Amino acid sequence: MDSIRPNPAKRLKEALAVVAAGVLLFGVLLWMEPPLEREALIRDAVALQLLDGATEGRQALVGSIWWAPLPSLLNVAPLYVMQWLPHANGSLLLSAVCAVALLWLMYRFCRLRLARIESVYLVVALALVPGFAQPVFYGAAHHWNALLGFALLTAYHAWRREHSLRGLVLFGSIGGLIAVSGVDILFWAVIVFGLLALHEIGRRATGAEKRATLLLAALPGVYAAGLWVLLNWLIMGAPLFFLRTWPAIKPDAGAGIVFPEHLAPGIMVWSIYLLVIAFVAMVTRRGAVLCLVAATMAWLLPLYRFGNAGLTSMELGGWLALTIGALIATAVLAGSFDKRHIRTRMLFCLAPLALVVAMYAPHIPLAPPSLRMVIDQPEQRHAMLDDIAAHIDRDENRFVKVFVAGFEALHLLKGYEGNTFQPALDFDFQQVVMDYYGYRLYLLVHRPEGVAALDAIHVRYPQIYRRGGPLTLHDSDWGPWRLYEITPKYKP
Repeated sequence: MDSIRPNPAKRLKEALAVVAAGVLLFGVLLWMEPPLEREALIRDAVALQLLDGATEGRQALVGSIWWAPLPSLLNVAPLYVMQWLPHANGSLLLSAVCAVALLWLMYRFCRLRLARIESVYLVVALALVPGFAQPVFYGAAHHWNALLGFALLTAYHAWRREHSLRGLVLFGSIGGLIAVSGVDILFWAVIVFGLLALHEIGRRATGAEKRATLLLAALPGVYAAGLWVLLNWLIMGAPLFFLRTWPAIKPDAGAGIVFPEHLAPGIMVWSIYLLVIAFVAMVTRRGAVLCLVAATMAWLLPLYRFGNAGLTSMELGGWLALTIGALIATAVLAGSFDKRHIRTRMLFCLAPLALVVAMYAPHIPLAPPSLRMVIDQPEQRHAMLDDIAAHIDRDENRFVKVFVAGFEALHLLKGYEGNTFQPALDFDFQQVVMDYYGYRLYLLVHRPEGVAALDAIHVRYPQIYRRGGPLTLHDSDWGPWRLYEITPKYKP
């Protein structure tokens, strides 16, 4: 099937066609005006802050390990181009383009090894898998992580099988993007790099070649991570500031960090299927397939550790990458059989499609994807801010400042042009009291659920929402927000 490999001009045309199809899908979604996923709204708010040149935008871009900079940065250019649209959303465009690109790249990868109808079976299985199509309508950004997972797996397979320089360069480049795209996919990429290093140890090559291979594979990721550290030093004043929110996920929280409940049945199905693929590959001595299965199964570790983090891009991105890895391993295994085994090839290509269809059966408790959808209503947000301002404006002779803590503040204050409310991504009581002496100070805290639980304020003051902070008095509740008055105990 290598004869169908397109030339560079045709590749460019295909890439433009994929982008055009994604933009067309985005236009349809924009016309439908669907509710958007909360994570998407926050990332768009970060991008708008960057476009406005606000300090909070730069802090939000690099200041948290849970909000990696690249997905937010990718929304900046679309929002700049679409700022004339009333409901422009960069995350919706990114999700649409990545979803179309995933389907097309899966088809091209399969066509290098399989017949057209066999490739179509695998692509349809990907399109129908729960968690692929529905989140596109709500701007969920997990397709970006899934796209990176697809690219890393194919690059790893290319190097493992052919030792092509192009595959190695692609592996390193994707690793650089992954380093600034999310802690869960970075965790998995490190495991895949370990598999590549083990392969290099056993490969017949000189020591210099092995060292050069590992250096080329790791250097882009190390450079991107170093750039993130440098930006934290320049913007936040501490090189490792973004790691301060790492304790937001505790291993002993609640019943423990487990697989997302709504995805557990599907994870079990794909795990059993991958073990079957591994057994067949072992019997037929397909070493490349075994390595792909091992790299795909490694996704279970970050899913187990970060599946309940609250970010949809983590749990659904890992779920899709697990699905994609299973389909890639199937394509490679089926393609290793020649045309004399046409029934075997067809059986392997139909198996994933049958499993996906079975996931929709009533007796399988596979719940829909866990999406936290929100209809963005600027009028209601601004009305709530006006009501809070009127509530606290009891003494017109004193200045008032309300600090809104966490990343949720960026969405709540989107479009706000006053001076009373100010976002605070790294709030410190004593520093605020010293900097705003003479003001009447308030703190607005979001309930620690979903993405809000990952904010720095809930790490520094774990009981801030329920019991308040060291210098606070509970004032009032506003939906999921709780207002505290800051009462300084001393004069600076």
